[in-house]
Amino acid sequence: MRTDPRFQKWCDWLKTITDDVQTLYLSRGIFTGVIDIVKKNDRIDKRSMFFGFFINVYVDSVVMGIRRQLKAKQDGSISLAKLLTEIAENPELITRSDYYELFDKPVFLPEVINMMEGFNQFAEPTSDYIDSELVKRDLQSLKEICAAAEEYADRRIAHWDRKAPSLDLTLEDIFKALDSLGGMVQRYYVLFFAASLKIEPVPQYPIFHIFEAPWLPPSSSPESEK
Repeated sequence: MRTDPRFQKWCDWLKTITDDVQTLYLSRGIFTGVIDIVKKNDRIDKRSMFFGFFINVYVDSVVMGIRRQLKAKQDGSISLAKLLTEIAENPELITRSDYYELFDKPVFLPEVINMMEGFNQFAEPTSDYIDSELVKRDLQSLKEICAAAEEYADRRIAHWDRKAPSLDLTLEDIFKALDSLGGMVQRYYVLFFAASLKIEPVPQYPIFHIFEAPWLPPSSSPESEK
């Protein structure tokens, strides 16, 4: 069934989704890295409005990124929720035999045996193709964990609703939602490509070395020029 155009479309979607979610992880790494630098430096004025701006920009960005993967009904859009919805509607396109054919390493290797058994996370041991109810369960779990982030994005970022979000949203909630999203992407990446996925990318260039030198001499700050 892997030659079916619908399955090929899903593969392309999953690659796009993976790139998007990995970018969210990279952003979190930068955010938490900067916060850690600030906490360890007693010379930094932590009352600066810059940090409020920095946190707000990060929260808006990551929450919208999470929301982007939860919308399943927008025409022309790609999201994890939309992918899982289509998989649940067409489970016969992902078969056990097709999955096993993805392995080109000796089947007696422990890591390959474990990977081959991974199909049973999506189906009964004797089933030829995945169980749509298990996919629906994944989608429901994802929606529940990300509910506060999605609602905040809908009511306070994409729009400013007169009605405030009904759920509180903390950084802990955001990180939990992102980890749930990342874990789900890893789970289906194995199913589609029989390969493990490192969801948190390794930066190709140094990031925090820019803080090793002052950005602005004190006499040149905008405040001092007023």
